[in-house]
Amino acid sequence: MWNRWKFTCVFVAAAQLASAAVAQQVPTESGTISGARATGVSVYKGIPFAAPPVGDLRWRPPVHAASWTGTRKADAFAPACPKCVTIAGQSSGSISVSILMASPLAKGLFQRAIGESGGLFEPLQLAPKFLLANAERDGDEYAAALGAPSLKELRGLPASLFTGNAGGIVHAVIEPYVLPLSPYEAFASGQQNDVPLQIGSNAEEARAMVDVSHETAATFDSDLEHSVGPLPPALVAAYPHTTDEEARPAQLDLERDLRFGWGMWAWARLQAGTGKSPVFYDSFRQQPPFPVGSVYAGWGASHFAELWYVFEQLDQSPWNWTAADRNLAEEVSSSSVNFARSGDPNGPGLPLWAVFTNAQNKVQYLAAPITVGGVANIRGLSVFDAVYTTVRGTPFALGRRRLARRYHERF
Repeated sequence: MWNRWKFTCVFVAAAQLASAAVAQQVPTESGTISGARATGVSVYKGIPFAAPPVGDLRWRPPVHAASWTGTRKADAFAPACPKCVTIAGQSSGSISVSILMASPLAKGLFQRAIGESGGLFEPLQLAPKFLLANAERDGDEYAAALGAPSLKELRGLPASLFTGNAGGIVHAVIEPYVLPLSPYEAFASGQQNDVPLQIGSNAEEARAMVDVSHETAATFDSDLEHSVGPLPPALVAAYPHTTDEEARPAQLDLERDLRFGWGMWAWARLQAGTGKSPVFYDSFRQQPPFPVGSVYAGWGASHFAELWYVFEQLDQSPWNWTAADRNLAEEVSSSSVNFARSGDPNGPGLPLWAVFTNAQNKVQYLAAPITVGGVANIRGLSVFDAVYTTVRGTPFALGRRRLARRYHERF
């Protein structure tokens, strides 16, 4: 299955090449290219689509790649068909997917979207650094710290200074050009790039991110604030803990719902409420056989645990995978390939995926065996909803259900 597909910034369906005969030369806007031909298919790879964004081109819209003379070999990386693109991301990559669905600049550039464990939907009142005025202030301070107060001077600096932490400016900014509305506002008003959507999160996300082995009831509040910053008291109260034994799972559950659970539930409801395209919503619940004594021990269905199954790459790690693990990987991977190809994860021999709607709330539980359930951890998520409604000053925008007829009739 892995030879059929891989994720980069976009999803690319590719065939494994068996030979490398030269393919027909074809013209492009920048010059002529030649590719390879294998098993009756002409393949052209690594075609430049824009000039590198370096030097004076940094922080500017893309410009056309420079033209060339003669014939350029197109023999590295597989191109995506511009009319058959599925964007996909996990964690921060999934946040990027939610931003692309909200950005008017991305309209028409992709036809389907997959997001796992990450989205940008919390109230901006709790994240003021995302607002333009605050981001500009932070940017000015970082530029001054670099000794480069002008754009010209900043463009002359090495790119390494703008990666990693980059002075703490590693987040999206709500501004008029790329992201004039936050993803929540774009979806709530029906202005998202409306494409079929497959999203989900994991049952034990925080186990891969937070060490709670030394957590106590006495230090719960301070440890939590150190981990995620100050939170409204009502959110903390929703995860009671009077003993040390209760404090450890309480912190894991709170951080799971805060970082991932509520955002994915919000994303699913918003698309179901204002979008015409369907949304498929999953909860990954399978616990990989992480070895005792390894860095993964005790993580369970943690953040990124689904990736072994999505890519059907269990043998990448020499663990005690069971037949049930392998069957689940085949089903999850095949469903993902189906969705990337057509916008529908369903296919022959696979468990049926129901479209998520705000009336039925059907969620695909990805475990052995695959089942269908309701929204996981709904009690805690409902508290988040109530608190965020108070912070935002308006109720959650469910919108009007406008599910495409062909999906409605099927389910």
